[in-house]
Amino acid sequence: MNTAIISLEKQYWQRMENHELDGLLDLTYFPCIVSSSKGIRKADKQSFVDMFEQGKELVFKVLSISEEEVIELTDQTAVIAYKVATEKTYQGKTWQDSCVCNSTWVLKDGAWKCAMHSEIELEK
Repeated sequence: MNTAIISLEKQYWQRMENHELDGLLDLTYFPCIVSSSKGIRKADKQSFVDMFEQGKELVFKVLSISEEEVIELTDQTAVIAYKVATEKTYQGKTWQDSCVCNSTWVLKDGAWKCAMHSEIELEK
């Protein structure tokens, strides 16, 4: 299961990077929880779509995903933690940053869905 969860997490980032909303919706459990330096948000499907649309001006590229750790809690629930490095561009400014992330994945109706994702920016 570890390899599958790591692969799903990478797919999620790739779909974010490519602005593939439909693909993200397929991989997301609703309602979901997202937490970051901007706060905590519980999102139903529509508020997730709204959040996605608001972030369209931010362009980013995943430079690396590393240090992945997965724990299988049950045969239908797993958690993953890892480090991600990205390059972001917003309103003509480009910068790189790194975060540690964790996600909770649940098996629902035969498909894995991300129910919670959290990001903590690392100090530079």
